[in-house]
Amino acid sequence: MMMTTSFSNGLFSALRLVLMASIFLGPVAGLAVYKADPRPASKGAGFVLLMSLQRGALG
Repeated sequence: MMMTTSFSNGLFSALRLVLMASIFLGPVAGLAVYKADPRPASKGAGFVLLMSLQRGALG
């Protein structure tokens, strides 16, 4: 069964709209989750991981 051209164009436009919305709204949602997290222990977790990875890469 072949897709019609208008349906194919509509599907492509919808996928493009979802992709653009997720690109722009993803960081906003991530920031909201980060700000809503009450645990103070998670603040330095990224820094500790970065330092441990760098130390492992050096030798």
